[in-house]
Amino acid sequence: MLRFWLFILLISSYLNAAKADDDIKKFVSLKGKITNIRNGPGEEYPVIMTYSGTYMPLAILHRIDDWYMVTDYQDKTGWVKVNLVNGNSKNRNIIFTQDAYIYKVIKDKMVKVAKVEKNMTANLQFCNKKLCKIRMRKWNISGYVQRKSIWGVLENEIL
Repeated sequence: MLRFWLFILLISSYLNAAKADDDIKKFVSLKGKITNIRNGPGEEYPVIMTYSGTYMPLAILHRIDDWYMVTDYQDKTGWVKVNLVNGNSKNRNIIFTQDAYIYKVIKDKMVKVAKVEKNMTANLQFCNKKLCKIRMRKWNISGYVQRKSIWGVLENEIL
């Protein structure tokens, strides 16, 4: 009987761990204007990089207590305190990995309305397989961008 309960406990722990990993595999955005990224999950670990500017998107890789292990679009990895990121899907952001154009649909045609440069960020509204609708706070403009020009959306993710 003891073996049975140990087996149930083991399976339950495994399923909970798998669910926890699934829950954190997502993109978040930084809240603050200056955010320190650390070498480990705690304030006793040294700062290895600093992001300046809000809305920078990061991908969560792992969570330990109140710390997320994150990576950026350049594959730089470190730890950030949970309260310094925004996981709300309405505040989800992307970063441009190359220069690109924002398009609007005018009379059933895609028309270029703005050019954005590499490393600029934008608010993500939704995506299909090839295009994402974004909003640029800085210019108060929204439109569509090619998915291949941005980072911050999972490969097969449709929003």
